[in-house]
Amino acid sequence: MEEESKEKTLRVIRWIIIIAVIAVGIALLSSLATDVETVLLTINVNGETSPEQMNKILDILDEQEATATFFIPAAWAENNPELAETIAALHEVACFTYSEARLAPLSNESLEKEIVACKEKLESLTNKSVIGFRSPTRDLGGDALLLVAKHYTYDSSTFRKYEWFWEPYPPILLSMPTSSVLLLPADDRWGTTKLHLGDTYYWFLRRAKQKELTLTFSTDILNNYLLDFEYVLAYYKNEGAEITSIETHLEKNLE
Repeated sequence: MEEESKEKTLRVIRWIIIIAVIAVGIALLSSLATDVETVLLTINVNGETSPEQMNKILDILDEQEATATFFIPAAWAENNPELAETIAALHEVACFTYSEARLAPLSNESLEKEIVACKEKLESLTNKSVIGFRSPTRDLGGDALLLVAKHYTYDSSTFRKYEWFWEPYPPILLSMPTSSVLLLPADDRWGTTKLHLGDTYYWFLRRAKQKELTLTFSTDILNNYLLDFEYVLAYYKNEGAEITSIETHLEKNLE
C-alpha cells in the first residue's frame, strides 16, 4: 500500500515538472520579438466587393500608414473606375485576371483577354503601370505562364514557385509568393474561431523569424474580420516593420 502511494506521488511530481517545463518554454518563446522588417501586404479584390467595403479597408490602411498591392479584376475596375483610380493613387494596382477566371482550360484567345487585356484596362483606368499578376486559382503554367512572363515584371500566383525540368520558370519573370503563411482569413467556415482566440490566433504571425513576410487577405471574407486585419497591421507597425506593396519593395531592392 505504501509503495503504491509513493508511486502515485512520483507520477504527480513528474507531471508537475513536465507542465512547469512547458510553461517556461512558452514564456520564453512569447518573449521573443519578431524579426520581421518588411511586410508585403497584398489584397485580392473579389468581383462582388462593394465601394463601401473597399472604403473601410482603405480607411484602415490610411490609419495604419500602410500601403498594399491590390490584385484587381479588370471587370471590377470597369464597374468602379473612380475607386480603382483612388486605390492606384495610394497603393499598387496589379492584375487578378480580367474576370477572376480559371486559366487552365482557356483557349489562347481567352488567355489574351484575361492576362493581357486586363493589364491594358487597368493601366487605362488608373494611368499607372501594372507590373504584377496573380491567378485567382493560385496556379500558373503553360501558355498562361509565358504570357505573364512577356507582359509583367512579377507573378504572385503561388505560395512558392517550384521549377520542374520540363517547365522552367522564365528567367525574366520574378516569382513573389502569394503569402508567407496563408491567406488571411483563408476560410470563413473557421473564421469565427479566430475571433474567439484573439491574441492566440496571431501568435504564430508575431513570432515569424524571417525578415520579409508576405501576407495576403481577400476582400470577400475580409469585411467580416476588419478588426483582425487592423490588429495585424497595428502589431507590425508597433514592431517597427514597414508595411508596403510588392512594387515599392522591388523598386528599393532591385536598384
